[in-house]
Amino acid sequence: MTLNITGTADVTSVAWIGPMAVFWTAVCSYVSTRVWNRLIGEMACRWRVAYAPDNRVYAIWVVLYTATAIVVVLQWLALAVPHALVVLDWWTNAGWAAAWLLSAVWVVLFDKEEGCNFWASALVLLAASASAVAAVASEGAWQTGAAGVVTAAPLALLAGWLLVAAALNIGTALRSASAPEDCRAYVHGVHKVLWLTPEEHARRIGRALVREEAARTGALRSSWERAPLVLLALVVAALAFVAYEPLLPLPLLWALLLQPGLRCPPRAVEAAAFAAAIAGVALAAVRVGDAHAATPLR
Repeated sequence: MTLNITGTADVTSVAWIGPMAVFWTAVCSYVSTRVWNRLIGEMACRWRVAYAPDNRVYAIWVVLYTATAIVVVLQWLALAVPHALVVLDWWTNAGWAAAWLLSAVWVVLFDKEEGCNFWASALVLLAASASAVAAVASEGAWQTGAAGVVTAAPLALLAGWLLVAAALNIGTALRSASAPEDCRAYVHGVHKVLWLTPEEHARRIGRALVREEAARTGALRSSWERAPLVLLALVVAALAFVAYEPLLPLPLLWALLLQPGLRCPPRAVEAAAFAAAIAGVALAAVRVGDAHAATPLR
């Protein structure tokens, strides 16, 4: 729940420490992503799962980082305008910060070119997802008013995206253990990594170009290989309902819209995933409405 700034004695610790933890862990995540940016794309390409969305889906990180920074500032400003802005609960900010920190750790683990590290990175992402979802559920932002909803919205979107990312990571781990390397779409820019020699960097560029060429000539896989999307949609919808959070399935809907070869009307598997995700949004919204009808806003 949001904290009552006007009724809290130690307002400095309430409004600064929690948001500060969220801010710096988000910075850690961003820095680790920039350092290992191209390597992450290469690992995902080598064992690409059939339900991996188009690379444009990763534009969501711009929204997540930007919205997190804005909300951190809004929580700091709550000291000046306590009747218009809110500060999230201690445990909410702690869960949010833990999710960002685990996201930074995931980058390092996923970079390792071994199956066991893919499973380790998947466990880290699941832990990050659990931390973010628990923070969303404990906050109950939709029962606190518009300011609470806006302040907690980036957390809900991060939780939803981490669930999608965890599903992709699990698929990569399974493929690395049971299938040869794949050479499907890889369109990340090839950034220079400081510790690579010029020869190693040139080899990585060559591998990226080979994979891009293979992506242009490769055929789409069977749509039924995207069946895990339905299971993921059902899980996300259930969590949205339990956590009273209609925003939780939105990152999944974004990933579904950017599935390679998506048609209108979509294939049966994709349509089922869309239906489950939209149902999660609707059912969570209905549950929020019922809660409001039973209990006035705090």
